[in-house]
Amino acid sequence: MQETECPSLPEWLKNNSTTDTALIDGLTVESIEFNDSDIHLKHDGRLFNLQNLRAVISGPAPQMHAPVALSTQIQILPENLLLDVQAGFSLDLNLASGKVAIENLSVQTSGTQQGKSFQAQLDSPLTQLSAEAIYTKTAKVQITGDQSLGDVSLSVAELHISQDSWQAPDFHIQYNKGAGDQTLKVDLRSPIIFDTATTFTTADHIQGSISLPEQAESIPVSGNVKIDWNKEKIHSEIFARLHGAPMTFRGESAGFDFPDIKGDLVFGRLELSDLSVFRSLQRAQATLPATLLPQQSEVQTSASNEANVEAQPSELSSSGSQEDTSVETTVETDTSRVSQADGDQSEVTKEHSHEGSNEVSSVATSEISDHETADIDSSLPFDFLNHFDFNGSIVIGELSTGPVKLVQLKSNMQIQKGVLKLPKAKALTYDGKTELDVQLNTQGHWNVVYRGESINLSSLLNDASGNSKVGGILNLQANLYGGGFTQQALNGQIGFSASQAKLFGFNLEDSTVALKQYKEPEQKNDLFTETEHFGGVVTIHDGRAVIDNLGVNFGSSRARGQAQVDLNNHSLTGQLTGRSNGLDLTINLAGQWQSPIAVLDTEQIRKANNLVAKPQPKEEKKPSGWDKLKDFFRNRF
Repeated sequence: MQETECPSLPEWLKNNSTTDTALIDGLTVESIEFNDSDIHLKHDGRLFNLQNLRAVISGPAPQMHAPVALSTQIQILPENLLLDVQAGFSLDLNLASGKVAIENLSVQTSGTQQGKSFQAQLDSPLTQLSAEAIYTKTAKVQITGDQSLGDVSLSVAELHISQDSWQAPDFHIQYNKGAGDQTLKVDLRSPIIFDTATTFTTADHIQGSISLPEQAESIPVSGNVKIDWNKEKIHSEIFARLHGAPMTFRGESAGFDFPDIKGDLVFGRLELSDLSVFRSLQRAQATLPATLLPQQSEVQTSASNEANVEAQPSELSSSGSQEDTSVETTVETDTSRVSQADGDQSEVTKEHSHEGSNEVSSVATSEISDHETADIDSSLPFDFLNHFDFNGSIVIGELSTGPVKLVQLKSNMQIQKGVLKLPKAKALTYDGKTELDVQLNTQGHWNVVYRGESINLSSLLNDASGNSKVGGILNLQANLYGGGFTQQALNGQIGFSASQAKLFGFNLEDSTVALKQYKEPEQKNDLFTETEHFGGVVTIHDGRAVIDNLGVNFGSSRARGQAQVDLNNHSLTGQLTGRSNGLDLTINLAGQWQSPIAVLDTEQIRKANNLVAKPQPKEEKKPSGWDKLKDFFRNRF
């Protein structure tokens, strides 16, 4: 075995330029054959062992144009990659122009690495090599095999590789892994430029789509990306459609292993269910083979190494007033799930029913503890917060949180140490204004402090499939928290106050008049009573919402009581008591929270007010004309 220093192909072409048309004057070579040969090559810290090489180069001289067929086993160290290779192509050597052309290249490979088998195929109709550049008309690489690796297809058109840059007007990548609803598909293409001096890669016109596991719809993607491999920075502008709604991101990230992202995120429309996309992204990343994940860049920039550039895609890509009540209510949170923080307190104003004074109930702001240990549904998609930091802004055109919609939501957004924060977010809610503070951690624990003013109650109830004829203006303040977004996970308190709304079920004035007249009051779902104000404090726990200090001001009278809502079926039950038009009243609440119905308990009202009709005196029977005639004759004769 002989060890030889081999010059690079560009150096050899440059040093052996000639005008001769024959490889060796006067010599005709029918073929050159290799049988069971071993060749060992060292390059860039790697060892390439070619074993059992069999090759036939047909008619290499005198025309320097020859078909080539070969087969060999290749071992690449230190990766210990084993390949069984078969290849065929036509080799054209033109020393006058200093070019080598490889035509109709076809390479089939089967290999194993770390116990995983795969197959690969490379096809290219024309590749030209010179001392200055490498040109490929088109080339396509396909890798298939082990299910854990997935299927990869890379194609390129009009690829130019020089000492200064790699350029291609069309670079196309396709990746497919999994089956059924667990399928991950990536189909992206773009012109691409790689500057070897600055190690800067630009993909300025990305087009394609991504299909994620457990997502029924693919996500169309477009935009541009610029990657600085040396500084590990990515500048990007990405446009997509998430469940049919537009989404945009503009910004930059620093670091490949744990990106620190700064930028602006815009969603046209977003629902809580859309968060499942992040879970799908997390699962997709977890299933990618290690060779497709971002690695430390090892791009070589020196002129000597540039001459031996090989196309290795893995090194070129990285991966108003409130209700009347004298009870002061403090909205509290479960300290085992969130820790109370010093600072701002929101207020729920209470009108005292007898003294006319105002009481204040406070809603303490809360921060999610850094030491959460409670069990959380493992399907929640929040572990993705552990994989990057973010500092920027978010805008959501329409945010749907169950039946409630917020529009034009704007906020700064931070993700630090696995905790997402939206401090002092602002939005419009049914003609009113909303402010909220949001926190969410990786375990799925979340906390929302919400303040809404001048909300159109009819519009809100209409979106909740309720009674849109209620009318009125709603103000509310809330502190809600939970682990996940199920009904059972929801906890917290809401203080609410509504003015100029209608209470459906009966007309209070007409009903009290009828009761006083010992008549049955008319009660129908389309009858209503105008209210000046109603409000209360809602405590949510274990899938139920208990409404305490519930009060209704009818203007000339008031009623107070308690109610309860089953969050699973939205059913409302409760009772109010009060006095109106000289009568003590009992009013039962029924229906659903978004379509409440008030029902007068007439039996209880009659009993409480002694509304029992007095017996009428018996009328004496007046004698008829015949009786009078008989009495006349009886008395005379």
